[in-house]
Amino acid sequence: MANLPKPGVYLSMPDETYFGCGAIGSTDLKTLLRSPADWWYKSVHNPDNENVYKPHFDFGKALHALILEGEAVFDRVAVVSPYSDFRKKEAQEWRDSMVEAGKAIITASEEKALRHMAALVTNHPDVGLSKNFLREVAVIWEQDGMLMRAKFDAINPAFGLDLKSYGGANTQGRSPYDSAMRFIAMRDYDLQRSHYHTGREKMRDFINGGQVFGATDEHKPILQEIALRDKWAWCWLFYQKLDNKAGHAPIVMPVAVMPEDASHRSGRQKIETAVTNYKGYVERFGFDVPWAQINPLTWAADHDFVPWMSDVAPPQFRIGEAA
Repeated sequence: MANLPKPGVYLSMPDETYFGCGAIGSTDLKTLLRSPADWWYKSVHNPDNENVYKPHFDFGKALHALILEGEAVFDRVAVVSPYSDFRKKEAQEWRDSMVEAGKAIITASEEKALRHMAALVTNHPDVGLSKNFLREVAVIWEQDGMLMRAKFDAINPAFGLDLKSYGGANTQGRSPYDSAMRFIAMRDYDLQRSHYHTGREKMRDFINGGQVFGATDEHKPILQEIALRDKWAWCWLFYQKLDNKAGHAPIVMPVAVMPEDASHRSGRQKIETAVTNYKGYVERFGFDVPWAQINPLTWAADHDFVPWMSDVAPPQFRIGEAA
């Protein structure tokens, strides 16, 4: 395992350090909540862990680079594919070399959509990222005997902000707001929101204690303002990318909440369960033995079966009837 970083605030921590340091983040907590045994297999403790390329993540990766880190990082991270598909060997070899290099592969039309979306998000009148935000701020802290991590997409004295894609499921909602609320519930974003609230509290302590790494003179005034605030809002900034082929317009839907709202309370309960699961599995298996979920024998009650299990279509023919 990589050396564990010191607790504190980091303004220049590379993704490979952040994700590879062995600290527990909100995605880990979601896994530990829903399927705790799976956590070990995705962790740095699994010597056979394989990172599988997921092309649907490339647009979000490129958008994060453009919005949060700027044009130079975007040019380094994203690459426009010269191929319309990857059916031929030459195209597959090019794609594989780009994946190996850590590139986000996008199409020419996606690059146009990215720049359009970046302009909409950056210049939003209420939470636009042109408004005094620090970008990609990591916080590492100790909690319950565990090393925790959180990386804010953007943060300023008034807001902590996280970019979220509607993906392909936005039509499940009656409106952009309804879609966002469904996503928050379905994907346990309340857990992330509560986890990042704790990270923000720790951030204030670290700033006041001088435990800040990678800050420049330009960062210091905003950091000092953040340390002075005792209340702040959390904001999920949902977006749907422009898609001419599918007929989807670009959508920007910010959803903000204040401290101690319902999402913070439910998220805190989920974190408590996830941490309990983590400690129980560590006690039982440790880190050197693959984890397994071993459930006790459970007798199923009649009312536990889904109601439609007994729905049976009538026979097509009766015995003795002519065909």
